[in-house]
Amino acid sequence: MKMKRKLLFWMTGLALFGASCTAPQDIQVERETVDLAFPIFTSETTLSDLIESGQDSSALVVFADNSMGFVYEKTTSVAIPMPVLEDFEVPLTSSETNIPNKALDNVMMAHAQFDEGTLKVYFENNTIAENINVVVTFPNIVKDGIPVKAAFTLSYDGTFPSRAEWETDIAGYDLNIIHDEFSVLYDAKLPNGTNATITQAKMGISNAVLGYVDGTWATATIPLSISPQQINFFDHYSNGSVVFTNPSIKIIANNPVGVPSKLGINNISVQTNTNQTMDLQGHYMTNGISLDYPTMIQVGDSKTTHITIDKNNSNIVDAAGGQPTLVNYDLDYIIAHDGSNDGFLSKDSKVDLTLQAHLPFEGKVNEFKAIKSFDVKFTNEYIQSAAIKLQAVNQIPLDARIQLYFIDNADIRLDSLDASNGVLAIDAAEVDFLGDVTQTTRWEKEIPISPEQWERIKKAVKVELVTSFTSSESGQVSVKIKANQRVELNAGLKIVVLP
Repeated sequence: MKMKRKLLFWMTGLALFGASCTAPQDIQVERETVDLAFPIFTSETTLSDLIESGQDSSALVVFADNSMGFVYEKTTSVAIPMPVLEDFEVPLTSSETNIPNKALDNVMMAHAQFDEGTLKVYFENNTIAENINVVVTFPNIVKDGIPVKAAFTLSYDGTFPSRAEWETDIAGYDLNIIHDEFSVLYDAKLPNGTNATITQAKMGISNAVLGYVDGTWATATIPLSISPQQINFFDHYSNGSVVFTNPSIKIIANNPVGVPSKLGINNISVQTNTNQTMDLQGHYMTNGISLDYPTMIQVGDSKTTHITIDKNNSNIVDAAGGQPTLVNYDLDYIIAHDGSNDGFLSKDSKVDLTLQAHLPFEGKVNEFKAIKSFDVKFTNEYIQSAAIKLQAVNQIPLDARIQLYFIDNADIRLDSLDASNGVLAIDAAEVDFLGDVTQTTRWEKEIPISPEQWERIKKAVKVELVTSFTSSESGQVSVKIKANQRVELNAGLKIVVLP
């Protein structure tokens, strides 16, 4: 009876190019077998597979037409402070006192609503030895169309002065300014109905919180605090160069403020992975962004403004076309930017901003490297020599130059897959002058593995895959990469075992 020994070949996780991979079965052969061939794996990948398996996949976006790119997004908001009505007290020098309107912060009020506040009056008599009945009317402070009225008596008890104080909560009341004045009327009468002269009278409002104000607004600038926008792509995919030929920055503003306003752009700058910084220049950087806003009959609504800073209106290709890592924003919210505008503001209004840095996969790539690692396990002491045969179909308009390094458990490189010329090159799919793929390419390669190599390789516990992508003509042709473009790869193992 012949003695049989098993040949076992096992590769764990060696997905050379992507996510869709059929793993080989354990290979068992008799000791007497001399020449055998086995499939290792069938694999296909897209560039989106490569990115989604990395650390920056959250920024990857695939659009309806299968075009794709990175969209780095950050959101911020700016709260628009309500005008503050400070506590005040004014004398009532006659039975009709007209108090001139004055600006609160940057608005000359026409109408306001109180969320909180207390209205007070004080009357004093030092000359009339009788009770005095007083009715005070505030025609400008109303609720449901009815003015506030106060009725009270200055009771004379034989000594002077006789006094009376009255107050009420004005939460939920409206304040209407008419002809730039705020009026207070009072009627003071003796018990017999004749008019009485008041020695001293005054009114005031305290602890007021306004929930709504409309009127004429003067310009006010509110700086925005925005942290730098991180672009992490080049943190995980290193070396070489990538030129994005159609980068853009999109700004989306959701504005509930009913006053003509704009975003002032003091500066937007882009920093690259070489620590160079370039300021954006163009129309919006010079003029700012005028924002849509709700009208007086749209209180409670918000209006949304979309603007795009791109190669047609700025120098963004020069600034962000290379390898951007940071976008810095220095913006202001400018209310009533024309100097004097009518409009309204509600309490707790805030302008929400979405800032997006778009990097579509449309551009030039030269020696752009991605590095991945895979665990492996080789066990076979009987193999005399081996060869790996690769067959590929490439639909991606990028040359893919790959190298595999076999690494032991001390992180020492034991050998590479192709010792003869150091690299495996898969030609890019053919493109037209617009960068669109017109024809796929086919490629195959057989890589011999000598017995000496096998002695080194079989000790490996990890394979490091280094892939360098280059667009046509050494990175000089701009190409468009889509999510449905892929590389299909079949791999087989040919082995020769000792007899």
